[in-house]
Amino acid sequence: MYNLNNIKQATEYAEKINQPGVYSELGKAQLDHQNLQAALEAFISAQDPSMFERVITLNQSLLEKQDLVPYLLMARKTLKDRKVDNELIYAYAKGGEKYLSALESFVSDPN
Repeated sequence: MYNLNNIKQATEYAEKINQPGVYSELGKAQLDHQNLQAALEAFISAQDPSMFERVITLNQSLLEKQDLVPYLLMARKTLKDRKVDNELIYAYAKGGEKYLSALESFVSDPN
């Protein structure tokens, strides 16, 4: 799965098997190849926030901050981590009008 030539096959396999562990491994392989968007999709499918620090670090150079919102929301369901919350606030802020109400709700609600 970690071989670049097998990523496409691994993605097809993960979709066929549809098990969280397989999606988690696919997400890790995608991160190793700096394919962050595909990694986010795999981690969301797996409901696996375990690689959030690596995802956040890699995102600093690859994607728009607001692209992290779905992943960070998934991560918040199981993790209560200040770094996740800070990145979510920043992603909401970078998303502009699209996320304004979500940002207001997030900062006004007790966490």
